[in-house]
Amino acid sequence: MKKRYLFLSLLGILMVQVGFAQQKTITGTITDETGVPLPGATVLIEGTSQGVAADFDGNFSIEASLGEVLVFTYVGYAEQRVSIGDSDNYLIELQSSSALEEVIITGQGSGIARRKLSTTVDVLIERDIDKLPANQIDQLLQSSTPSVQIRLSSGQPGTA
Repeated sequence: MKKRYLFLSLLGILMVQVGFAQQKTITGTITDETGVPLPGATVLIEGTSQGVAADFDGNFSIEASLGEVLVFTYVGYAEQRVSIGDSDNYLIELQSSSALEEVIITGQGSGIARRKLSTTVDVLIERDIDKLPANQIDQLLQSSTPSVQIRLSSGQPGTA
């Protein structure tokens, strides 16, 4: 009877080892179409909540199994999916996307619907931005929306 338990235990350990052997470390770099690294780009295993963010140089490292699909995303870029094959190192090049249609900036916080705000809401449309004689976002906002007041400061605590 002891031999049977020993045999079943060894068989169980062997099966667990085979299961872990399929996991491998996937590394790579995420860049845009010009080769510039995308720091903070996200890498998720499709269908799970397991994921990582790329470092400052666009490098990432994640544990995944053969056949799983990695989903690469970054704000302003099209999502890309890559199925894990035999390679352990991937170079991912994300393409620019114009999917971002509108940004709402509020002083009260994020996630507030326009109709629930107790303040004025100004809309700045892309075609109007192209006509404005400004190069920076603060100049664009101030010149197009009269209710916006922008003060540039050093960002240090205690300064105005």
